[in-house]
Amino acid sequence: MLELIKPIINTYDLAFYNQETIFGGKELGYSHYPRFNTPSEFGDATIDSGFNIVALANNHSCDKGEAGILNAIEYWKNQSVMYNGINDSFDMQDNIKIMTKNNISYALISYTTLNNGLKTPEGKEYLVNY
Repeated sequence: MLELIKPIINTYDLAFYNQETIFGGKELGYSHYPRFNTPSEFGDATIDSGFNIVALANNHSCDKGEAGILNAIEYWKNQSVMYNGINDSFDMQDNIKIMTKNNISYALISYTTLNNGLKTPEGKEYLVNY
């Protein structure tokens, strides 16, 4: 699916995309509309294509609940990309990651305004950046 754009993406130092669906893990069941759960192999393909900045806060962040968010974080934290938008703690939410490429510092902040009526658990509002 990404084969034709890979040569283009690889020419850039920074390549951004919005991951609209959660990588909640196989154990939560892969699913489609209206509550998505995408195989993490899609993330592998985007990284292999050269994408290295990923926004994760969007209207589908809560599609697989807290477990889906935590599973997705587990996937992303083991990748060599900058991501933002979902968190496993208030500390993670408050500490914006800053990286440097070619002597230029950059950061990503990712927020959403809604989650299709789904809510984060009380006291765990850090799970998604609103």
